[in-house]
Amino acid sequence: MNRGCIPSKFLINAAKIYHQHKSLKFNGLNLTANPVAFEALIKQKDSLVEKLRKAKYMDIAQDSPNITVIEGTARFRNEHSVWVNGKLYSAEHILVTTGACPFIPPIRGLDKVPYLTSELISTESGTRLSYLPRKLVVLGGGYIACELAQMFHRFGSEVILIVRGNRLLPTGFEPILGETLLNIFTEEGITVMLGYQPIEVQKCEDEIQLLVKSSDEGSESLNKKLISASHLLIATGVCPNTAGLNLEAAGIQKDEAGFIVVDGYFRTSTPGVWAVGDVIGPPLATPISAREAVLAVHNMFAAENENEMKSMNYIAVPRAVFTDPEVATVGLTTEQAKELEIETVSRTITLEHVPRANCLLDTRGVAKMLIKKDTQQVLGVHLVAHNASEIIHEATLSPPMRTNLRGYH
Repeated sequence: MNRGCIPSKFLINAAKIYHQHKSLKFNGLNLTANPVAFEALIKQKDSLVEKLRKAKYMDIAQDSPNITVIEGTARFRNEHSVWVNGKLYSAEHILVTTGACPFIPPIRGLDKVPYLTSELISTESGTRLSYLPRKLVVLGGGYIACELAQMFHRFGSEVILIVRGNRLLPTGFEPILGETLLNIFTEEGITVMLGYQPIEVQKCEDEIQLLVKSSDEGSESLNKKLISASHLLIATGVCPNTAGLNLEAAGIQKDEAGFIVVDGYFRTSTPGVWAVGDVIGPPLATPISAREAVLAVHNMFAAENENEMKSMNYIAVPRAVFTDPEVATVGLTTEQAKELEIETVSRTITLEHVPRANCLLDTRGVAKMLIKKDTQQVLGVHLVAHNASEIIHEATLSPPMRTNLRGYH
């Protein structure tokens, strides 16, 4: 609400409308687009977030006689007790839903340089941006980096996207989706540098200078580039909000990345302590966290009978990246199917062969369907297309691993 879906999607949609006005392809339409009043957009976004936060969270909590809201920082005393504001609270069940925060990579000099994260569009962040950057360097190649890079470019910033790997959307997405998005970004004028990682950054008067190194073999000097910009945005992933919780006092196990380890029913390693949402790791999405919480609470009261407990089928949960065109996916990727030793075939079509895309005068995009070879069951559907986040639900309603290819005809 404060940092994720609502503020980012509001601004992304505004950038899309602004871009459409500047890039009309239909003859006979003459519309003008004045420079963006970015501060006015930020104020409108803040107002929307405040309105929804009150309606969807604060009012509901205040109106419920069974909910007591205590503002403060919690810290485990033991497996059934937490300290908050110097007072001890105990319960039979404790649910940890502290979420995640931006991961800041170790870059030499970064502690002396101002930088932005995805929280720049938060209503509460001290680094909140109220004016449009002249030139923005974005570190990262995941969905947050892609969404924000295109958004700022469409508002008018010069954008350079620096990606450590060799493709966009490197984790959990079909490679063709990242490849298609790379072509779209390049056509729009976003500079994408694949295979580069930052090694040092410094502030020089009004400029930020970032030294990056290519992963290609060759001369050390030729592999390095110095990039100057007015702003630096870091979108290199997330880390769990567990610092200060004193999880050790409750015996709660974490994985190597610091995320809380849970079983299929959201039970931690400590009986009576449960965890859901971004704090337990990917997939990271608000609707997924909400559903996990519903299931966890159900399981708390079904704990005496494990047969009544419920788990979540993540394979049938769609995901979307709100670039333009949008990216959407559900089910297995080719790589995941290979890991499961499932023999597959695939069907891929570019949108230039889709009449609807031609009517929109925008045929950028692709659709790929992954199919189990022996049974023709659809295992995964992967899209780059206008309204892909809506279209993907057709595939979701016919759950992967169950639906025969003929069901899509």
